[in-house]
Amino acid sequence: MNDSSKTKRFLGWEMTPDQYDDEIALTAYIWRHYRHLMSALEIRVGTYSVPIVSDSPMEKARRTHGFLEERDGQVINAAVHEARKIDPIEFKKRTMYRLLQDCSDDIQINRCPQCNRVTRSPTAE
Repeated sequence: MNDSSKTKRFLGWEMTPDQYDDEIALTAYIWRHYRHLMSALEIRVGTYSVPIVSDSPMEKARRTHGFLEERDGQVINAAVHEARKIDPIEFKKRTMYRLLQDCSDDIQINRCPQCNRVTRSPTAE
C-alpha cells in the first residue's frame, strides 16, 4: 500500500503518516466532534470563508446571517470582522486550546494505543 492511500485530511491539509502533526490533528478532531461546545462567534468565524454579518452586501449572506443568529446565537458584526483578521488555522487552534482548557471534562480525546496519534473519532478503535 502506498502512502497516498493512507492520506488523511486535517483542516484542509492532507497528511500522510510520516507528515503527522499532533496539533493539527487534534485541532481538526475538536472542530469535527465538539462544535457544540464552541461559542457562536467561534462557529461562525471558523466555519465560513466570508464574514457572515448583518450588513453584508450579498442577499444570500444576509439570509444566512439571520439563520445563524437564530440557530447559534447573536454575534456582533465588529467581533466577526476582528476575528477574521486572525489566520483561519490559528483561529481554529486558539479555539481548540480554549475548549481543552474550559471544557476538559466534556472532551474525550481518543488516541491510538499503539502510536498515540489522535483517532478519527471519539469512538474509533
